[in-house]
Parts: sequence; structure tokens; C-alpha cells
Amino acid sequence: MRPLFLSSLLVPAALATATPRRASPQLYRRDFTEACADLSVSANNGDRKVGVVIDSSGSMASNDPDDLRISAGQALNAFLISNGEAGGSKKADQITVVDFDDEATLLYPLGDPGNANSSFTGINSSGGTYIADGVNMAITEITKTPDTDKRSAIVVFTDGQVCDPFLRKVL
Repeated sequence: MRPLFLSSLLVPAALATATPRRASPQLYRRDFTEACADLSVSANNGDRKVGVVIDSSGSMASNDPDDLRISAGQALNAFLISNGEAGGSKKADQITVVDFDDEATLLYPLGDPGNANSSFTGINSSGGTYIADGVNMAITEITKTPDTDKRSAIVVFTDGQVCDPFLRKVL
């Protein structure tokens, strides 16, 4: 079993939104390592549907210059059980990858995590932020097949800076 330590996924994503912006252009960050240190997954039997929704808006260039949100999405994908790893008591997982800024883009339709890693490479940092469009696209993908009511999740990696694409202003 490949261990997944959620602190490695949650901490980078949480850092960007840990503290509200102040008057200076610098984003003040808080270390969540201690709070997330004991989070882990005790079993990995598969049979999950996971939507990974990643913010590619312009604010990510300064709030996540090292692309930690992309690394976290790839780490989550690597943890999932691919079709090739399934067998015995382990069932294959399914993943979908959605990029969002002014609008959502489906980078990887619901399918085998073993083939999804390259879908993360095209994520950039430009445009506005329309989180709802990204989440709605992930919901559409996850609900394409039956049995979505159990073992399904959507994980959103964002800095939380919402820009209404219709009003073109930060909310």
C-alpha cells in the first residue's frame, strides 16, 4: 500500500488562504504543518471517484509560484489505484481533472488514474476565478456513471480569491 499523508496535500493548498490579505501586496502565510501532521489514510482499497479541480487564475502566479497545487493534485493521483494495480481486494479508482479560471476546462475525463498524470502539465496561471464552473464540471464527470453516492469526492486546490467573470471584479 502506498501511504498518503494528507498534510503533504493540505498544507500547500492551505497556506495560500491561511491569513487574509493586508494592505501590503505580500501574502502572509501560516504554517499548518502541525495541525495536519497526524492526517493519513489507513486503507487504500480503491473503488473511488475523485474530481481534482485546480485553480489556474492569474492570482496563482503570486500565491502559488511553485505550483504546489499542481504537485498536490499529482500526489493525490499517484495515490489512487490504477486499472493496472487493481486486483484481489483492491478495486480501480477513477479520476477527473478540471482546470478553472474564467471558465472550466476538462483536462482529463473520468477514467484510469494511471493515464491522468500528464493532464496536470498544461495548468498555468492566467485569467479570472470562476470556482463554481470548475466544481460543476467535476460533478458532471463524476455523475456520468452510476454509484456516485458512495466513495466520491471533489478536491479543489485554490487560493480562494474569487473573481466574478461576469462583473469582472474581485468579490
